[in-house]
Amino acid sequence: MKPITVGFLPLYIALYDQSNPELRPRLEAFYERMAHLLEERGLIVLRSPFCRLEEEFAREVARYEAAGAAAVVTLHMAYSPSLESERVLSGTPLPVVVLDTTETPAFGPDQDPGEIMYCHGIHGVMDLCSMLKRSGKAFAVAAGHWKESDVLDRTVGFVRAAAGAAALAGSRVGSVGGSFEGMGDFLVPEEELRDRFGVTVVRASKEELCALRDAIPAQAVQKEMALDRERGVCLQEFAPE
Repeated sequence: MKPITVGFLPLYIALYDQSNPELRPRLEAFYERMAHLLEERGLIVLRSPFCRLEEEFAREVARYEAAGAAAVVTLHMAYSPSLESERVLSGTPLPVVVLDTTETPAFGPDQDPGEIMYCHGIHGVMDLCSMLKRSGKAFAVAAGHWKESDVLDRTVGFVRAAAGAAALAGSRVGSVGGSFEGMGDFLVPEEELRDRFGVTVVRASKEELCALRDAIPAQAVQKEMALDRERGVCLQEFAPE
């Protein structure tokens, strides 16, 4: 399988570069660690500098698009103001996967309050997801601690699903027999396949199927039946014809 490329977008806030520049080294190290762990799971990761302003987000997402990325994976490094990134993420054709994780696993009474400065991106996640939902942009969220849950595996699963859906776009799928009347448990309307996945369903007529059947030589049928018996497929109850 061809490796999947993602743009790994770190969301930050310009205010902290002015008020708390000492936060950056540790946060950047955590971002790099997450990028490395995604690579260990088979992704090609396009890294970016921390993005704070709309023009920075626009530049990086355009770079992902030009590089043929299958999706944008976001990681909130702080409570990044959503209006700086929402228009860019809503406007890109790339799927968005929100990786919601923090370096520190818990905040009980015995936790150093200073850890909050490194681990409050969840508020930005809620802010951005609310805005993406309002704009109609589809996205997926994978939440959990990076070390104590399967959040990274789920993130990669969402990315693979997005890449698979993109691979279907423009394809033509043959349907034999159609759906059983009145049975809807496996029914996916052709319009939904077209609109959501870009798939065109092609149906064979009864006459076409009969012509294909009649074109198969009897000797070929007998040979296939003999092979089926060798493989253990029970055909004894069927007449040779």
